[in-house]
Amino acid sequence: MKTTLDGCEMLTLGVPDLPEVYGEDRKFVPTDVAVAPNGDIYVSDGYGQSWIHHYDKEGQRIRSWGGRGSEPGRLNCPHGISVDLRHGEPELYVADRGNRRIQVFSMDGVHKRFLDHDMDMPCSFYFAGDEMFFPDLHSRVTIFDANDRLITHLGEDQQAYKQKGWPDLPSEYFRTGRFSSPHGVCVDSKGNVYVSEWIAVGRMTKLAPIDGDMNKQ
Repeated sequence: MKTTLDGCEMLTLGVPDLPEVYGEDRKFVPTDVAVAPNGDIYVSDGYGQSWIHHYDKEGQRIRSWGGRGSEPGRLNCPHGISVDLRHGEPELYVADRGNRRIQVFSMDGVHKRFLDHDMDMPCSFYFAGDEMFFPDLHSRVTIFDANDRLITHLGEDQQAYKQKGWPDLPSEYFRTGRFSSPHGVCVDSKGNVYVSEWIAVGRMTKLAPIDGDMNKQ
């Protein structure tokens, strides 16, 4: 849904008119949306049929692509979608979570490349300056540089997601500066990083830059 700043509805996008994809009991369960500089809208059907749907700013569908699989252009739970503006020409980044990789597409849906190095179930993105932050659901937040090379992992705990009952672990398991199931991330103008976790009771963490490093505040 698109609204004004005071909550008045301007546009709603429903189930795409694609009976070959959404017929019978095949549900449309979108997980993220991105808006291009020209106003085009991209919707990721992460929990449904693993498709990406591209609309113009008026809500008219232009194209769709994807479907479950591991080949270039195919997806398995495209959980997050964002437009990367760091290099002049916009590109579409998709967190192909079930395949444990990121796919990069042109704005008209042409597969360009995979990012499949050193990530573990990426969920979404936040671009801050030249850096890209994304939560790896398996217990860490990852930072890539402008060339999509690893800078560091934050709060990594490779034992958390292996615990019985994960992600709803008992509160006594949680430790300062360590993540269990990071699901969303954003960065403010001062470089502080905010992380939300997929936990029934809810958990938010703030990380502050200290002497050039990210440390728990």
